Amino acid sequence: MIRLLATAACAALAVPWSAVAADGGPEAGDAGTAPEAARAADVAPAPLSSTADVAALSIRHLHVVLERKGDRIEVSELMTLTSRAGTRFSSPKGLRVALPEGAVAPRTDDADGAQLSAAVDATGFTITAPIGPGGDDLSLSFEVPIEGGEARFEQRLPVAAASLQVVSTWTRGRARLRVAGAGEAVRDELNNGLVALIAMGRQPGTRALVVSLSGIEDGAEAWARRAALAACIALFAAGVWAFARRRRGGAGGEA
Repeated sequence: MIRLLATAACAALAVPWSAVAADGGPEAGDAGTAPEAARAADVAPAPLSSTADVAALSIRHLHVVLERKGDRIEVSELMTLTSRAGTRFSSPKGLRVALPEGAVAPRTDDADGAQLSAAVDATGFTITAPIGPGGDDLSLSFEVPIEGGEARFEQRLPVAAASLQVVSTWTRGRARLRVAGAGEAVRDELNNGLVALIAMGRQPGTRALVVSLSGIEDGAEAWARRAALAACIALFAAGVWAFARRRRGGAGGEA
C-alpha cells in the first residue's frame, strides 16, 4: 500500500498543474514547472573515458570446469571481465591470457553469454575488443596432461579475480580437487543432476590460478585391458623369438 501511494504521488508530481481558485476559476500567476527528476532524465549520461591501463580491469567472476578426455583433462573457462566505473578498456596490444605451461589445444568457445572474441595461438589468447564497466564474457578452453593419476596446472591470469568456482566432473574413486585460494572442495549435485567436485573462493588476492585434480584412476576394467594388451605383446615377442631361433637352427643344420 505504501509503495502504491508513493507511485501515485510521483505520477501526480510528474503532470504539469495549475492552481485553481476557490471559486473554480484559474488563479493568476505562474502555472508551475516540471520536477527536478523529469529534467534530470533529459540529461545524457557522461561518456566513458577510454583507458589502456590494465589496472582498470578485473575479473568479476571466473568459472572453470574440468572434464576428462582420455589421457588429458579439458579445462573450460568462462571469465567475466569488467572495466572500472566510467571507463572502457581498449588497447592496441590487446589483453593477453596466457596458457599454463604444458597446456595444449587452446581454443575459444561460444558458451552461453560469451561476448568477447579472442585471437588464438600456441601460447594463449589475445583480446582486442573493448571491455566496458558492465562486464564482458570470454569463453576459452585448453587441455592438460594426466601424469601419475594427477592433472595439475598453474595459470597466470591477466588481472585479479574477485571470485572463482572450479568444478570437476571427474569424481570416481579417490578423486580430490584442490584450488589455491579456494575453500575445501565439496561433492555436490549440479543443476543437470550430475555429481561433481566443487571448490569456490572469493577475492583470492592473487592472479595465479593453481588447480590440482588427483586420484584419477581408470578402475578394474581399464586395468584388465592393459593386462590383456601386455599379455598380447609378451606372446608376440615370444613368437618372434621362437621363429628366429628356429631359423637359426635350420641354417645350422643345412651347413
